[in-house]
Amino acid sequence: HLGLIARIGNAQHHVMDERRSTYQDTLERLDRLCHESKTKVVEREGPTSDVAEEPTTTTDGQGEEQDANETFCDGSWFVKAMDGAIRGFVTAYALREGVGGITRAIQGMRRRRKGETVQRNQASPLPTRDALHAGFFVGGYTGTYHAIKGILVQRGAQQETASFAAGTVAGTSVLFLDRDKRRTMALYLMARVAQSAYNSLKAKGKWHFWGNKWKHGDTLLFSVASAQVMYAYVIRPGTLPPSYLAFIERISPIARSVIGGVRDCCRSRPINVEALKSYCLKHGREFPLLDSNPSAIPCAIMHPKHESCLVHNQAVFLKAFRSTFPLYLSLSFVPVLVFNTNAFMRKPLKSVSRSLLNAVQSTTFLSTFVSIYMGAVCLHRNLDLPDHKLNYFVVGLFSGCSLLVEKKSRRSELALYVMPRAIDALFLSMVDRRYLPSIPHGEVALFSICMGSLMYYYDHERDTVAPFVHALIRRVVYGQDPLLKVPSVAKLLPQEEEDERYDE
Repeated sequence: HLGLIARIGNAQHHVMDERRSTYQDTLERLDRLCHESKTKVVEREGPTSDVAEEPTTTTDGQGEEQDANETFCDGSWFVKAMDGAIRGFVTAYALREGVGGITRAIQGMRRRRKGETVQRNQASPLPTRDALHAGFFVGGYTGTYHAIKGILVQRGAQQETASFAAGTVAGTSVLFLDRDKRRTMALYLMARVAQSAYNSLKAKGKWHFWGNKWKHGDTLLFSVASAQVMYAYVIRPGTLPPSYLAFIERISPIARSVIGGVRDCCRSRPINVEALKSYCLKHGREFPLLDSNPSAIPCAIMHPKHESCLVHNQAVFLKAFRSTFPLYLSLSFVPVLVFNTNAFMRKPLKSVSRSLLNAVQSTTFLSTFVSIYMGAVCLHRNLDLPDHKLNYFVVGLFSGCSLLVEKKSRRSELALYVMPRAIDALFLSMVDRRYLPSIPHGEVALFSICMGSLMYYYDHERDTVAPFVHALIRRVVYGQDPLLKVPSVAKLLPQEEEDERYDE
């Protein structure tokens, strides 16, 4: 899989270089045809305007705006749309398949080390369904965006209107994804649009609310969002996306039957004594409860393998680290291969070591989060206090402090990653209680509107877009080098930190 991804990255850069030269030649021919057509019209009908065209500059400061405020004449939008569709499909497919391939490879090595057999579908090099859907989604969005924007601009629409309308219409390509992923993407983009709107208001001097200059505001936001997510995991798991719930259960140190008993205990319902008793006996532990309505589920049932809570907490940390390290390693390594193949080939040792260090740091953060959460729950049990559902919200607040283990530049990204899931869980809880109505296909409409808004901010208020989103749009949608300086970031970072900024 590593060789496949490296070949895809090299081939992508080679094809993009050839396609870029062909694309420029095509645009030059189209511009000449457009100019000749206008010249013939002027010679036949006379001049129609006294305003002379201003020369186009391609400096670093203005060239970045040219990709958004470009002109389309005589079908050039079709060439750009096809180019964007192919580029978007290749990039998304290589990235998704690379992450999945490395994760499956590491899991396969673990199974072989334990003597387990690896199924054929787990080691197959054939394209996966998720990778194809991701390619169709990104390629469909990029091609549709350039096509709609080109047609609107050619018909005389303003650039602001064209950007928003094209991004909104192209957002329907999210239908290539599954329903759960559509909802996740829509909520994530909603957080990004809120971030851009906040930056826009703050830059214009229209945001003067309390707390907007907090040094650790990202950690506070992450803690509140994590508290809601962990509360939903214990008390209302149906409000979390199935894939996200499965990820939490995979790294959780508590069995599903025990979580069910905790949920019943918090709701003052009789617990399933037989299920909990068989779970304890399975791990060689006597069942400590005498009735089916306890005030709290004791530690002897939550971790029957370990009598000591401290020993169990250490085991929790190691289990979470082993479970999530392959994922973070692939998320740190594959984007370098796909988006910056040339830099990886020039300095492979530096790129690999930096990716490995980032993966270890991110895995340590998540393992610390799980360990703090479990340790706080055990502390509550040792104090012999009655259980309550709000305990798990408060424990989530304390666990969010583990974000301080991560780099400062990543904290806001993680906070914006968790916040949409917390909002979604809260929204679904209110829908279940019939405080709010349910909207059919609301995730598609939300995603389309958010993409239209985000493309508007990118094209016309670029300093308000986060560096990560800016680099992603610039590379995937416009097919340009994401290492070109972002004005709002270039003023803050010295030149020697450019490589580190790219990794973030």
